[in-house]
Amino acid sequence: MAVRARHLLLAVLALAAVILLPAPTSRAAEPSVYWGALIDDHLTGTSPPYDMTAVDKFEKLVGKQMSLVEFSLPWAQCATLPCRFDAFPTKQMQAIRDHGSIPVFGWASYSQPLSENQPDFRLSKIIDGQYDDFIRQWARDARAWGHPFFLNFNWEMNLAGIWTYVEKINGNRRGDYVKAWRHVHDVISSEGAANVTWVWCPNAAYDDASSDLAPLYPGDEYVDWTCIDAYNWPWNWQAFADMLGPTYDMVQAIAPDKPMLMGETASTEKGGSKSAWVTDMLEQQIPKRFPNLKGFVWFEKREAILDENSPSGWEVESSPSALAAFTKGIASPIYAGATFGNLGASPIPPLTPVTLPPKPDDDNPPVVDDGPCATAEQRRTAACRRGAVIVNLKAKARIARTLKQTLPTAQSSASFTFRLLTPAQVTLRFSRFSKGRYRVVPGAVTLPMTEGKRAIAFGGRIGPGRTLARGRYTVTMGAVDSIGRRAKSVSAKFILR
Repeated sequence: MAVRARHLLLAVLALAAVILLPAPTSRAAEPSVYWGALIDDHLTGTSPPYDMTAVDKFEKLVGKQMSLVEFSLPWAQCATLPCRFDAFPTKQMQAIRDHGSIPVFGWASYSQPLSENQPDFRLSKIIDGQYDDFIRQWARDARAWGHPFFLNFNWEMNLAGIWTYVEKINGNRRGDYVKAWRHVHDVISSEGAANVTWVWCPNAAYDDASSDLAPLYPGDEYVDWTCIDAYNWPWNWQAFADMLGPTYDMVQAIAPDKPMLMGETASTEKGGSKSAWVTDMLEQQIPKRFPNLKGFVWFEKREAILDENSPSGWEVESSPSALAAFTKGIASPIYAGATFGNLGASPIPPLTPVTLPPKPDDDNPPVVDDGPCATAEQRRTAACRRGAVIVNLKAKARIARTLKQTLPTAQSSASFTFRLLTPAQVTLRFSRFSKGRYRVVPGAVTLPMTEGKRAIAFGGRIGPGRTLARGRYTVTMGAVDSIGRRAKSVSAKFILR
């Protein structure tokens, strides 16, 4: 009895000690994502930053101040002749900064009213220096203002038939886009406008043509942030991850060490639950799925023609449920508020470092403290390999040998399609049929990819200066996850013609 009593007393004292001990304090989440909106005139009759009360009204709607405010201008207004070229918008930039936000300025080499055919604004004329005086004065005014801003220059260059600077229209030629970008960049830099943060912003790819992004990338020394514009259209409703994922993978493959911005994004109500889509975007996808997405801009605009069932269109208040979902999601502390009125750093840094995926190395797998799979020798065993990560691999029976750069692509006519069950580094290796058996070809293609339905366009290139000859092949795809564990490989056969 005494023993039981003593044990009971000890238990009570231990419980008391547990109760009296202070609970460990969890560190509050810190801001990691800039966010904001491009706001149309439906809130006050005039869009920001020309009327900053529209920003105040929007922020009251969603319950949080914005770290980004976006607006845009073409180079010239030509509704009446002669054309009037728009100067650097110093007053508007300062209004955004006074609010505590960072300007995201879309600047495009076309004239209003917009049309596909504007010979005066062909890329060749920019390259030849015909607009250098205008660009130089613009740069001097930007330098005189002196504060950091995002410059989203000639966005959505991979879309066909919309903007005059797209290479396939307006008399432009292949390669002109990069040459024009570099020329404008060099002129502005020569004037000492070091407060410009250069943003390269393709549209989300939707077919083979719009997936050909690498030839449109100006180069790491000319780009500070990458970017994607992506919309959930009523005629092609997609989960946020499927809408963004393939193009995110492409851009990461091109510029893996650059932070990424979503220059424009939104969803309509037609086709699915917009509130669920918004919740998934803000609470799951941006914080967890896309680590290098360091900022986004919501397209706060009414376009009723896009959505017969929702006359409000894209904006967050298109329904009470959508607004409630946005208000709840954006309240997370990871989304930064309007605290950047004194920002001085340029180029504008991301709020958290860019995540670089591990590079797979067959001879020296990464050492990870993973319990019984901690050492390289252990991870080579079957017990420490992961199960299926790549599933449903399909290859076209016959693939054209075009020698284009291998990149993740739209799925409509890709060479390889598959589903990835977790974010990973995906490696493709090839074996060629010769003398009665398949023989391994030296070299491989490795790409960082996100979870979901994925596809790769392949034309025979497996590295700089290394291509595959025509013939019968087996492609073997493997994956390494974020902590270095290897997945079971899958294979498919095809003919490279």
